[in-house]
Amino acid sequence: MKFRPKAAIAAAALLVTAALAPATTARADQALSDLYVNAGGAQCNQGFLVGDGSAADPFCTIQQAADVVVPGQTVHIQSGYQYGPVTISHSGTSGAPITFTSDEPRWAFVSRLTFSGVHDVRVSDVTVEYSSGDGVDVIGSTDVSLDTSATDRVGTGTAVGAGIHIDTSSSNVSVTRTSITMSTGAGVQLDKGAGQVTLASNVLGSNAGGDIVASGVSGLAVTGNTFNTDPCAVSLSLAGGTSATVDNNAATASTAAVSTCAAPPLVSVSSDSTGSVAADYNAWSVPAPRFDYAWGGTDYATAANFAAAVPGQAAHDLDVPSADITTGPPEGSPLIDSGNSDTPGATATDYYGNPRADDPQVPNTGTGTGTGTGTGTGIMDRGAVERQDALTLAASYAPTTATGAAPFTFSVSTNTGDTWHDALATTVDFGDGSGLQTVSGGQISHVYTTPGTYTAKTTTSDINGYATSRTRVVRVATPTAPSIMLSGTTRDDGRYVFPDHVSFTVQAGSNAFELVSAQFYPGDGTQETESINTFDWTYPHPGTYTAKIVTTDIVGRTSSSTLTITVGDEFQPYGPTRVFDSRTHGIDSIPAHGTVRLSLAQLQADEAGAHGAGLTVTVTDTKASGFLTVYPDGTARPTGSTLNYVSGQTVANSLLAYAGSDGVIDFYNGSAGPADLVVDSYGWSISATSPGIGMTYAPVGPVRVLDTRVGTGAPKALVRGSGSVTLAVGGYNGVPTNATAVVLNVAITDTKTAGHLTAYGDKAADPGTSNSNWAAGQTVSSLVVVPVSDGKVVFSNGSGGTADFVADLVGYYNSWGTGAVIVPTGPNRILDTRNGTGTGGLIAKLGARKSITLHIAGLKGVPFGAVAAELNLTVTDTPGAGFISAYPDGTSLPNASSLNFAAGQTVANAAVTPIGSDGSITLYNGGSAPVDLIVDLNGTFAASP
Repeated sequence: MKFRPKAAIAAAALLVTAALAPATTARADQALSDLYVNAGGAQCNQGFLVGDGSAADPFCTIQQAADVVVPGQTVHIQSGYQYGPVTISHSGTSGAPITFTSDEPRWAFVSRLTFSGVHDVRVSDVTVEYSSGDGVDVIGSTDVSLDTSATDRVGTGTAVGAGIHIDTSSSNVSVTRTSITMSTGAGVQLDKGAGQVTLASNVLGSNAGGDIVASGVSGLAVTGNTFNTDPCAVSLSLAGGTSATVDNNAATASTAAVSTCAAPPLVSVSSDSTGSVAADYNAWSVPAPRFDYAWGGTDYATAANFAAAVPGQAAHDLDVPSADITTGPPEGSPLIDSGNSDTPGATATDYYGNPRADDPQVPNTGTGTGTGTGTGTGIMDRGAVERQDALTLAASYAPTTATGAAPFTFSVSTNTGDTWHDALATTVDFGDGSGLQTVSGGQISHVYTTPGTYTAKTTTSDINGYATSRTRVVRVATPTAPSIMLSGTTRDDGRYVFPDHVSFTVQAGSNAFELVSAQFYPGDGTQETESINTFDWTYPHPGTYTAKIVTTDIVGRTSSSTLTITVGDEFQPYGPTRVFDSRTHGIDSIPAHGTVRLSLAQLQADEAGAHGAGLTVTVTDTKASGFLTVYPDGTARPTGSTLNYVSGQTVANSLLAYAGSDGVIDFYNGSAGPADLVVDSYGWSISATSPGIGMTYAPVGPVRVLDTRVGTGAPKALVRGSGSVTLAVGGYNGVPTNATAVVLNVAITDTKTAGHLTAYGDKAADPGTSNSNWAAGQTVSSLVVVPVSDGKVVFSNGSGGTADFVADLVGYYNSWGTGAVIVPTGPNRILDTRNGTGTGGLIAKLGARKSITLHIAGLKGVPFGAVAAELNLTVTDTPGAGFISAYPDGTSLPNASSLNFAAGQTVANAAVTPIGSDGSITLYNGGSAPVDLIVDLNGTFAASP
């Protein structure tokens, strides 16, 4: 798409100033059969040449319309765009011509225009920008016209071409009020045989081959044109028996390059044409050695010389200063009101569409009836531009801001004047449908009763119909400040969704026009001045924020709206990979009540935008009972624990651990004795600003997907020592085939010897990590996040004996779809039956085969609308063996467990639990005796806005 300003006349051709524009008349409603062209339409910008030519679905090119237009239709061209070449081959009729027009003179651009064998065709308001050949070709056509248009050669090529070329078989052609400049050949070239051609009120200049060249043409009218002739070219050349009238023209020429060529005349008429050419009422300005006429082989330096020597010719021609021509006729110029308004081809309006005006300060020395204007004789100026009354309209307004609340009184003081001292008429259209109102006494007031934005247009016109206008935008507010609403959605660039980038929108309905500024408080401690419509904001950290917008309206009143919005991180699974082992890192062990601080870089989670790491932490070589707590460095250590152990026990658990502001995670040994720490990483959480592409989470079930005891998901058989079982997950239980990782709770039971579990993607090598550890005869549970490859995952038995594997699916990660993002909200203790936390103060164990409902949404910063919670479940005071099942409230008890325990055991396990529609989860004790249950909230998964 090409869209750029275009001067009405090329600077090299003619500099014409017009201080005022004429009054314009609105077009009547167009027939439904009209065609429309708009290269700026959305479908055209996408490269699709579609559309049916209606106003609602326009063509993209003018050629599309030209190929289907029929008599009586008008093709409306949207201005401001480049449309390519156009060939018109469909004809109209005398009573129903075909019309092509733009909505602004000379403002729709084509690269070539051809009339090919047509009749009754009208084209207006286009500019032909051509680089070679002819700009406009009229071939075998009759009764065609080109009006208020332009031809302008662009580029540096040297091939000779005309601005407008009318061929030998064309007739009844008119070119009016058109700029014709910069051609390498003639401005207008007329071939022998062409007839009845009118060239009127045009501006021609800098055409290397002359401005108008005709040979053997009959009935040519060259009327009221303005020429700024190339130094080495003839303005008007007539030969070959051409018959023509040459009236009312104005021409000037530069002598800057005469030294490089023979000095040419302005007008050349060959001896075979002198008897059929009549020239009169022209104005010439040409310095020596150039001259006015070459007539039948004789040169005449001035118009007076020519008139004296050739009776009947140029009786009213004038030689004038160049200032009378190049800038239009100044006040008092002899060009004013001195033309022949009855000459063939004379136009009722000038190049700019201004009326033929009678200047009362200059005597009327011309002739004619005024070209139909009815204002008397001899009022037509010479050349393409008519001198107009210098109207003044210095409107002032009260109030000056043109702004107020309804009912709003607005006044216009017109302050008009003119140089001709004509009677003036002034009207105001206040733009609200109240109609045109005549100003009397120089001032008028109006009351706006309906809020809205209006354009008040003040127009002053003289008796000739010339007018000037001024507009002022009036904004009328509602009686009270508008109500606004702030909304927000996750930003989507068409390929990726960015869960920490929010596109906010301020809505005020029909009153949006009242808002002029806005102060935005995103809720992260900052504030910004933002636009009042749509704007983007990037939050530095995941969380729940209360955003606030305060708007100011056009009369200074403020309105506000708040929005609670949750933004989060995505997850990038990988590995798993062992990233830390105190047994091999030169550390004997973590001392009692000691802390190990590991950076995200040490945890191989240091990608730009990373906030945390998915970790499996294992304690071993324990010398005393205790617990491990993992938390962000630089924050207070929470009361919750990540895992619990007794002396001599090896215990593992998984979590998504967030780093402190320094990018470091703390690992605290809550034991009276030392212990070794092993850390395996299975991914990291990242913001949308990260160069990596993260994944979102979707909860499932929980649903049992593997049980080697009964043959679910794999053959019914114990997994042999050092053996493995492969589980197909992609495409099953709601997990898509393109899932990148699955989240499962895996229990190992019927163990014969001590060992460990390793979970990893199918086709990948065993990573040498562990997800859980067990002793002979022990049943252990662990939450695992396993990258998926080939739609499958592998569970490896890292022991010398057989064991049964049981896995419950709770969710999956994949690229953006309907998934949720990670929002850290802890660690925070939300349930402890030992002290009444989360039970309303009731201290009581969770009974055997009993359940407790725990409301999650809104608790400890959990966003409303969270779809899953990342929990750490701990059981203690266990008289007997059993299990805990965590599942969405309002659903049936699943055949799945989140935590398994033995009698007398204190054990913890991570659980990612879907949240019920009521914002709650249910915790069920599947054991035969009451137990104490402790729940720590580590994070949540929430749908992005």
